[in-house]
Amino acid sequence: MPRSFICPFCDSTFPLTDDTYYYSMLGFKVHGMGISGSKDLNKPPFKIDGVTLEWIPSNLKTDSIAVIFYKCPACLKTSIKIEGLGEQFSNNYKSFFYPSSKAKNYPDYVPQAIREDYEEAHKIINLSPKASATLSRRCIQGMIRNVFNVNKRTLAEEINSIKDQVDNKLWSGIDAIRKVGNIGAHMEKNINEIIPIEPSEAEKTTFTS
Repeated sequence: MPRSFICPFCDSTFPLTDDTYYYSMLGFKVHGMGISGSKDLNKPPFKIDGVTLEWIPSNLKTDSIAVIFYKCPACLKTSIKIEGLGEQFSNNYKSFFYPSSKAKNYPDYVPQAIREDYEEAHKIINLSPKASATLSRRCIQGMIRNVFNVNKRTLAEEINSIKDQVDNKLWSGIDAIRKVGNIGAHMEKNINEIIPIEPSEAEKTTFTS
């Protein structure tokens, strides 16, 4: 299983142990009961939280869900994530149930429009990765215009205009978000170049992956 988790409530990073990590697999089997556990299990075709299961009960149906719990030892709040397992969830369905996303709470000095776009981008990462990446792109444009007071014809021009004012690594990350977000933002201009975006790729554009 993953080694650590960042609490969406207090931003604390904590190791995953039997006291902080638990999952329950839910699905139809012979007697209509589910199974649960907290250990690493391993055997195709299932993965829970990035870990391949080592064994599957013979009477557990292929299409099931895993409910994953993370309990933060700092604030004592519990986060809950849901993952789809099996052929019915072949699109690798994953979603945070509580809180509804991993978006951080930013203070009021960040303009409300930017905060709203950022929070919405997080909420729809799994529902629509392309739309999420497009909203992240809009967040970048809003931040550049708010902080650097630039307003040019395209976002690419705006990003290039601040290249000498930010760290090279940060600038590269900003430009990467623009390129991924362009897939949704400029679909009408590049209809033959549209490519799928995975939720994990969209999550990287939200700065909290």
